[in-house]
Amino acid sequence: MRHALCALLLACAPAAASDVWLSDLAAAKKAAAASGKPILVDFQAVWCYSCYFMEQKVLSKDPFKAAAKGLVLVKLDVDTEEGLALKKKLRAGFLPSYVLMDASERELGRIVGEQNEGDFLAQLARLLGPSVLDPAARLTAALDANDLDGATRVRREARGAKVPPSGPAWEKASARLDLASALKRGERAGAVAAFRALMRLGGGCELPYHLFRASDSLDAAAETERREALEAARGPLAGLAESRFFGPPEERCADARSVLEAPLSVYKRLGLKSEETALLERVLAELGKRLKSAGVGEDRNLDDNYRFFLAQAGRKEELRAHLERLVAAYPNDYVYSYRLAGVLKEAGRTADALASSRTAYNLSYGANRSAVARLRAELLAAGGAAEEARALLRLELKAAKGRFPDEAKALEALLKKLGG
Repeated sequence: MRHALCALLLACAPAAASDVWLSDLAAAKKAAAASGKPILVDFQAVWCYSCYFMEQKVLSKDPFKAAAKGLVLVKLDVDTEEGLALKKKLRAGFLPSYVLMDASERELGRIVGEQNEGDFLAQLARLLGPSVLDPAARLTAALDANDLDGATRVRREARGAKVPPSGPAWEKASARLDLASALKRGERAGAVAAFRALMRLGGGCELPYHLFRASDSLDAAAETERREALEAARGPLAGLAESRFFGPPEERCADARSVLEAPLSVYKRLGLKSEETALLERVLAELGKRLKSAGVGEDRNLDDNYRFFLAQAGRKEELRAHLERLVAAYPNDYVYSYRLAGVLKEAGRTADALASSRTAYNLSYGANRSAVARLRAELLAAGGAAEEARALLRLELKAAKGRFPDEAKALEALLKKLGG
């Protein structure tokens, strides 16, 4: 799966220090070219809850700083033009993503997603080390890089070897390739079969992502086929939540939200309302306990997970109150003022929503400014200020054209809807 990690350091800071993150790609490439060091790019965003976990639990710690001594470090916000362009070029479709590359932007490897400290450092060591990856690791690396052609070549070559690979790691990586290939070709039956294989093979914290990838194919399947696949996933995903969220802290998955969202999704799709409600209640009770211990503003990943599951449970008043606390705790970020404005809009409190949207708009920037502007325009129009709404959309459309084409299309569509 999903936030600005910490205050970005000035791009002119000395690149030799391993705990200094640059915020300018050109400066990072210049430092890499001069030093011969590879660049580690951290793709992140102010709305990425997983990015906060990584900053607090991994990237700010001494073990990472020691491991990164031979690297040039750069954080790129994907809501900026520069960050979005490199993200698209490198096909970094998941946040957070950490891409190792040279000064010419040639990829050397990557680490995808929220990780526990030990797992992240082990993967980084493999990327930086001289050892040759085994076939399963090579296949997994190609899939993580969204290189389907490369993954297909790895499997073909491995199967043609004198001793073809085998074992759980190879089977899981191969089933993952089957899923990706079926999805690319639009083969629903193949995607569902690969998904069932992945559930049968089991695994750890990566299990929820198989469900998310296969969701459209599952939804399009015939009822019997769909239910059988979801039933096959029910046990593994529920067990993962039990052991890796409710279990001992040292065994928990870094991406707690996905671990919980996956079984909740299965229960919902199977119509198991009582199971869905019971799990949500347990999750909120556990998160509430952890939040009470930590305090709002101390752990943004926890703060945002509690927000997310309050919304999932439909606890609207508690959600509004929690969002107000988050706005106070993170006053320099647009995202919670924006979310609060949406909740207030849904509650029919247009004047309050407008005030919150104004705060969010003043703090927004780059690609995220479009979504805030659209919400504010809708609120203005609902409050009788349609011409002001259209003027706002025209202004933002002019700024987005050529820079953020997807956002420009959304602005244009709303402007047309509002008579502009």
